[in-house]
Order: sequence, then C-alpha cells, then structure tokens
Amino acid sequence: MGSCYKLRAYYSSQGYISHMGTYAYTSRYSRRNVWRIDKGIDGTRNSITLRDRRNRYGMMISGYRARFYWNKYLKKTRSAFRVIKGLAGRGISLMPTRKYGYFLRDSSSRSYRTKMTVSRYNRRWSFKTSATWIPIRTRC
Repeated sequence: MGSCYKLRAYYSSQGYISHMGTYAYTSRYSRRNVWRIDKGIDGTRNSITLRDRRNRYGMMISGYRARFYWNKYLKKTRSAFRVIKGLAGRGISLMPTRKYGYFLRDSSSRSYRTKMTVSRYNRRWSFKTSATWIPIRTRC
C-alpha cells in the first residue's frame, strides 16, 4: 500500500491504464500512467483505491465508465476495487466492491487507446484477457 505501479494490459501492445481528460483509457502513448495504490476508502477487506502519484485525484466508476475525479469528490461506494488473481491466469483483475461479478476492463477495439469500462463477467477468453492487468512497480 502506498507504492506506485503501472498497470499494463495482459497483452503488452495495448499499453497501460492512463488518464486522458477525465476518463480512464488503455493507452500506449500517455505519460500519465503511474498510479499510487492505497487502501480502499470504503474499508472493505482486500480492496484498493487508485490515485495519481501526487495524490490529487483518484479513479471512480461513473455508470459503466471509469473516470478520474479530485479526491474530495470521490465516493466510497464507487472508488474501491477488490484485487483478485488475474482471470487470464496471471496478474490481477479489479472488481468494484459494490458490483459483484463485474470487472474493470478495456473495450474490445484494438486502437491506440481504448476506453475503460466495467462489464459483467462472461467467461470468454477475450473478456479474461481484457480484464487482466500486470502490475509493474515504479518510482513515485
């Protein structure tokens, strides 16, 4: 907890979880892709909250999209994620604490940047790979 990580997509050609505008994307080109992993703000066991390295803003689920908000606007029920073993067999997968059976994943298009969404688990290999992240420890 409190360490900084880059969360790389299971297929490395897709890139890292990045902050572009106010939305979360999977991008190969964005420089804003280092996240500080903090304990989940809702207090749920084995949960985390993703924040930027300077602790100004954090990721929160808005509808079915992942967005970044200033920390004072984060809601406890929508900004904590459970960390489980990666669905594809390695890495990690992130499940919102209040939406059991849904996972944070990139959309199916394979462009230079793809949207981050929360979708219901459907047991397909394509879903498993798009919802699996490889954490890479970096400096803050």
